[in-house]
Amino acid sequence: MTSASRLRSGAVSADQASDPRRAMRIPALIVLAAMLAAGAVLLHDDVRQREVLRARWQRAAIQEVDAALNDAMLVYLGRGGPVELRVEDSDRTDAAIRYYATEQALDVDGLPRVLSAARTPDWRAGEPLPTGWPGESVNAGSGLLRRYVIERLCTRPGPPSTGACRMVRTSVDPGCRADAGAADSPSACAWREGAGQPYLRITVRIDGQHQAIVYGQALVKPRTASAASVRILTP
Repeated sequence: MTSASRLRSGAVSADQASDPRRAMRIPALIVLAAMLAAGAVLLHDDVRQREVLRARWQRAAIQEVDAALNDAMLVYLGRGGPVELRVEDSDRTDAAIRYYATEQALDVDGLPRVLSAARTPDWRAGEPLPTGWPGESVNAGSGLLRRYVIERLCTRPGPPSTGACRMVRTSVDPGCRADAGAADSPSACAWREGAGQPYLRITVRIDGQHQAIVYGQALVKPRTASAASVRILTP
């Protein structure tokens, strides 16, 4: 390097050192990095807080599954709920009250799509706003929104038959209980299909704040209003 080159290089370095804007770049970048790190921590804390609140609402919703299933069953039997929600003809679909005489399409979790695809409610002052779902109700104590679907487990509407419906198994032996199900000691009785009614599948959806959703699903024997199985799902 010649003396002139060294001088030119030295002159540039001197200019850079004397430029206060360039001198401030490194501290500014440090401050920016610190702010970004702090923002990431706050975002993480915010996400964590939302998850904690969502889990709290889900736990509250799980406590309501049994009551929601029971209320839907009472409506079907005509023993509770508004008269306009009662099923007048179980052989015919009435989508206006969310009763279906045939099995509906299910999602990957085995839930009726008509219910799982329903929109989540908007919230105001800690209460869910109406969604327009027939028979929806809000628990005044918990602020949770309940909705349900009732399906008759048949492949076609009309009078039930063994070929088209999943029938409750009933015994023809008078010594056996009339409401006996498939799990009730079949070896002790003579069994046949079709003497009773088709199974019902009742699915309830309970919505809370922070996208908290819980589903309850019961396979029900209509004649005895007893559940053959119940499952709870928290997506």
